[in-house]
Amino acid sequence: MPVTPDAPCALCPNRAKYTCPRCSTHTCSLACSKSHKSLNGGCSAERDKAKYVPMNAYSWGTMMDDYTYLEEIGRKVGEWGGEIAKGRYQAGFGVVGGRGGRGQARGRGRGHGRETNTRTKRDVLKMQLEALDIEMDVLPAGMERHGQNQSAWDFRTRAAQLTIEFVFNPPEHTSSNDKPRAVKLLTHRNKLSTTLLAILQHAGERKGVPSWVKALVCPDMDAPENFVAPQCVMRARGGGNAYFRFDPREDLETTLRNTQFVEYPTIEVWEEFRGRVVDKVGKVTQEAERPAKRRKIDKKAGGKAIAGLLDGYGSSEEEEQDQEEEKPDGLEMLGGYSGSDDEDGVQLDPAALLELMRQARGDDNWVPPNMDQDNDDEVDWGDSD
Repeated sequence: MPVTPDAPCALCPNRAKYTCPRCSTHTCSLACSKSHKSLNGGCSAERDKAKYVPMNAYSWGTMMDDYTYLEEIGRKVGEWGGEIAKGRYQAGFGVVGGRGGRGQARGRGRGHGRETNTRTKRDVLKMQLEALDIEMDVLPAGMERHGQNQSAWDFRTRAAQLTIEFVFNPPEHTSSNDKPRAVKLLTHRNKLSTTLLAILQHAGERKGVPSWVKALVCPDMDAPENFVAPQCVMRARGGGNAYFRFDPREDLETTLRNTQFVEYPTIEVWEEFRGRVVDKVGKVTQEAERPAKRRKIDKKAGGKAIAGLLDGYGSSEEEEQDQEEEKPDGLEMLGGYSGSDDEDGVQLDPAALLELMRQARGDDNWVPPNMDQDNDDEVDWGDSD
């Protein structure tokens, strides 16, 4: 904090150099700064972080102090959130201890308020899945997905029981007028030794499930040999629109190995999946299919194509006019020499010019009107030298 020029020290007659950030006392040296902390009941010499500072006194140093204060609050909030996520705190009870009991509530008994290392079935399940290269993230208590998850470790059978969410997507050839929506089903207590197809078929036989879901995952009783297993995929974590493809005839342990999910896996079921597929190491094995673009057809070219299919029937008047315009004129066949006023014109052979005129008119015996019929040797071509 800056010191007012010529401000005296509060403890000696010297000129002040420092100002206490807490009580704004002016001091001139370290000895005077230490001495003022013991006066008037003592001063901590630390800035009051919640004290109001007017804008005309707000400086760069004040802003940095506020920034440091906010950073410290952020770190504390992160620490408290981590403790809540671990389940070590409950509202009104602080750290969760061992066995509560009536004595603990009254402050009696041993171990009151002590933190124990008691692990829940969910914690043991997470450790067991990590040993199988299956990573499960647990959400804090109170989240909807956490409440829906019934996955646990069965201490009696020493086996994992998972909750799995299936999203059944309707086939493209569904016969209903309105295309049905995707169906979500939650299945519980699925053992890792059970195949994915067996779980799907059990879910498809539930009451109230649409008929197309059962047809998608269950074989037809009249022709079971024609059954084709559906395609099962799960979104790859951190892979954007990439998916893992599973073999529904494998067990859950093999299917979920090297995968990650939050609380429980969500598996999509398709008759034919056309999205982007990657393997467990992130290598792309199938690119997503893009919808075909509509070609732009020229109206004139389309009309000609249709006329060709109809063998000339229904031709329009515009096409007939175009055909008439395309017929060559006799003067055009002459190369544009008729009506030429060019002084440097090319000299033509009269006999060759007469032959071209006869070809243009289609008459081999045609002669110019001013030409003498008896004299075939001399032809009057106008002004000639």
